[in-house]
Parts: sequence; C-alpha cells; structure tokens
Amino acid sequence: MDHQPSYKGPHAVKSKEIESIVSEWIVAMVDFRTHYKMLTICVERKSNEEIQLSDGDLYIGQCRACELKSLMSTMTAELEKLLQHVDQISEIGQNSSTVDYTTIIGHTSVLKQLNSEAKRTLCLAALSTA
Repeated sequence: MDHQPSYKGPHAVKSKEIESIVSEWIVAMVDFRTHYKMLTICVERKSNEEIQLSDGDLYIGQCRACELKSLMSTMTAELEKLLQHVDQISEIGQNSSTVDYTTIIGHTSVLKQLNSEAKRTLCLAALSTA
C-alpha cells in the first residue's frame, strides 16, 4: 500500500520531497492555466453555436453551457484561494522551514481534480450536438 508522508511539522519535509511537491504544483498550475484558457476560448467561439435542446438547456457540443460556465467559476474561485497563499508559497527557497506544505499539497490536489474536470468538459464541448 502506498503511504503518503506526513507533512504536519515544518521540519518533516526533506529536500527531495520539497522538490517533488513544488514540481507537482507547478505542473498542475501550468495545466490549470492551459485548461482555463481553452475553456474561455471554447465559450467565446461556441457561444454563437449554442443549441437549445428539447430539455430547454443550452448546449455547447454535448456539454450544458451552464456546467461549463460553472466549472470556470469554480476554477476562478480556486485561483483566488491560491493567490491568497502566494506569499506563503513564494517563501520556498527563502525560508522553507516555515512553509506549510500541506496547503501546497492541498492546492495541487484540487488543481488536478479541476484539470481532470476541464479535460472532460472540453471533450464534451468538442462533440457534435447532433
């Protein structure tokens, strides 16, 4: 069974673990930015192509427009949370013993979940409504 190390104490994180935590966070942030940009482009380009189906909902491809916009709102809210912790995250390398790595790990996990949801949504939006 895979066991995650505990990051409760400020000195519980080793140098290699710090690199891994920060690396995963950076990858998740880059993917997050890419997916958000793609969702924005999708909404802008497809708004003229929205189709109202018999259930009364508007669709972009096979994705309900309201779901796509809700995902983007959730992503924006998570980005705002992340920005609230930027000061803490920027301390990495300067005073890494005081950084709360559980916060960074938590953000990374949420970013990965949102990235996965964005991929699924973009795939649905790309499908034909017919």
